[in-house]
Amino acid sequence: MSEAEINAQMANAPRLPELIVSLDNFRKHKCKCLVYRKGGDCDCTLCMYVIANLRKFLVDIQRWHSVTGHGCTLECNDSSSAFVCSLADINMQQQHIFCDRINVPELTCDRSSKPFRCFKRACVMGTCINLNIGGGAIAQRRCGWEAMAPKCKLLRSEQPHMWFRYEPTQVGTNKETKQPMMSDEFRPVFGTRNEFIDEFVAKLELFSPHRQDDRIQRNNLQRSLEHIMAEKKKPTVGALIADYAAMFQITRWTTPTCGIKLSHNNCVMTQSCASGASERLRRRM
Repeated sequence: MSEAEINAQMANAPRLPELIVSLDNFRKHKCKCLVYRKGGDCDCTLCMYVIANLRKFLVDIQRWHSVTGHGCTLECNDSSSAFVCSLADINMQQQHIFCDRINVPELTCDRSSKPFRCFKRACVMGTCINLNIGGGAIAQRRCGWEAMAPKCKLLRSEQPHMWFRYEPTQVGTNKETKQPMMSDEFRPVFGTRNEFIDEFVAKLELFSPHRQDDRIQRNNLQRSLEHIMAEKKKPTVGALIADYAAMFQITRWTTPTCGIKLSHNNCVMTQSCASGASERLRRRM
């Protein structure tokens, strides 16, 4: 195409506004589902499900109670109540439904000014129950969603509701086998409010111990690093550190057609001990 033809087509092209690319413009027009992830947050499908649906649940529960004649007088009807405020953040939500955290001095890092705190194992595992129950009554849970959440009829109604869930979705077709290629995608699903609450509470029961275990593992990693740095300055005990490094392929004389070479993980291990003078006795012949 000649330059004259290009100019002729450009003359009839519609005039578009100037595109301004800036961080502020991106923040104004980005999708609401895009949020900042804090450092150290887990990025698994379980954490994504709970955190994303918890934010949406805060907006939905306020919308449900704004309808005229809903008839709810519980704390979920008050936007300033502890239950509604706890839905704004997963940390606040766990502090509301579980018992108070306990201090664990054994897991406190040296550089930390405050003791390490975590929930009791019984709380996150759903086995924290009231034992002081007489008259042959069945022991009930002391903490958790079922014990702390209000028994609101609006939450357990059969009204239609939309939430998000990971579901297998076809993303393409294999050119050779013509079979559909599936992938777990975070997509909206439709059902009732009662179905959402049942599913969300079940996921929350799995999320609580997973999140606490992840937090303890990250803290233990920091404690291990502090121990290693202390041993470098003044070694007192032996240390053994192992980790998997790059994979190496097995060398063979022949490889089958379209075959994949076998490989193994290379485990690198470092062992250290306290230095000191020692005498070695040798037997004279």
